[in-house]
Amino acid sequence: MKRLLFAIGILSLAVVKNSGAYFSSQTAIGANCVSAGCWALPTQPILLSPANGTFIGLNSDWWQNPVLVWENSQSSCPLARLSYQLEVYTDKNLQNLYYQSDWLSEPISSIQEMPDGSYFWRVRARDQFNHIADFTEQWFFAVDRLAPQISEPVVAEKTSRSAVIEWQTNKPATSQIIYGSDSDEVFKTPMESGFTTNHRVLLSNLFSARTYHFQILSRDQAQNEVVSENFTLRTLSEAGDIVINELMWMGSGFGPYDEWLELRNTKSYPVDISGFKLTKKTDLFPEGEEMMTVPQGKVIPALGFFLISHFGDEESKIKVSPNLVVGNKLVLRNESLQIRLYAGEVSTLNLVDIADDGQGKPLAGTNKNTDGNFYRYSMQRKEIAGDGTLAENWETCYTNSLEEQGYWDEGVVLEKGTPGGRNLFGE
Repeated sequence: MKRLLFAIGILSLAVVKNSGAYFSSQTAIGANCVSAGCWALPTQPILLSPANGTFIGLNSDWWQNPVLVWENSQSSCPLARLSYQLEVYTDKNLQNLYYQSDWLSEPISSIQEMPDGSYFWRVRARDQFNHIADFTEQWFFAVDRLAPQISEPVVAEKTSRSAVIEWQTNKPATSQIIYGSDSDEVFKTPMESGFTTNHRVLLSNLFSARTYHFQILSRDQAQNEVVSENFTLRTLSEAGDIVINELMWMGSGFGPYDEWLELRNTKSYPVDISGFKLTKKTDLFPEGEEMMTVPQGKVIPALGFFLISHFGDEESKIKVSPNLVVGNKLVLRNESLQIRLYAGEVSTLNLVDIADDGQGKPLAGTNKNTDGNFYRYSMQRKEIAGDGTLAENWETCYTNSLEEQGYWDEGVVLEKGTPGGRNLFGE
């Protein structure tokens, strides 16, 4: 009879479904004691760190050995002892297993020396009765210890007051430019937080005719940062920045080709005139035929002058050394004179200044013969330059100042002008 009751009791235990119930009591049947088991599954762990979509770079706290953390699971079974298993894959389809841990007693795991790449991870829990919960959803993180690579930047657009800089990176990154001129403080554009491989940043509120230095700063999704080498750009000149200040269009006592032309910088900072072009009006080219291009490396000092001469000072009556000797490239007409200055290629956008209206005799300057003497006085711009096509903005140099003697090899009567220096006014 006792054996029959014991068998019935065992049978009743066998047919109980796994309902998650936990039987903590013991049932005594005669001399035998039956302990009930626990069929409840642990809850799924909750993933904590690194957050889904994290990029781990050199600035991360644990860039070398990533640490994965999750929240403890729960069990309805009293005194349940839980452990965890971590899996890490290199593909989102979970086909390429990179790492599988043993059953861990703590909800944390450090993976040693993970190479750069993308990873997908998940965790599951188990109790001491070998009841195993399903894996969590998969989370993604990337290990990226390489800073972006920056291509050579291009000044895509440029005006006298602004410039647009474009560059590319080999992976998505942010966009920022650090810039300034020699006489300015250093500025930074706002960091554009969007990640892109094609970058375009506007620099605004610039000064005209000024050289700026700039560096590119890009930061990838793992916060790896790169700062480029130093680059330069020059904003365009505006009308009045550099003016055609004085012309000896009639030559000197040494001959009609002893001519020179002087530029003046009206700015309180040096202006690089490399690549500037001069044109002259001719019968075939009434809008101007190109005479010459200023070579690279030529700079006019702040409020300074730049003298361009047909001859050097040894072949000329002037005794100052020109900044640029160009020979036959500088030939000035005595009729229908008009000279144009461009900050680069000949175009309306680059036009900086015009000297004379190109009609009849030049607007100023003297070339006359009196009592057998040839008097040659330069055509000079007024202190406030104004429109160079108007006669009111030019004067003939009549000065008898002793200062003028420093400009000529001999005499201050037959030739007058101030090549390479400030204009002198008055008779």
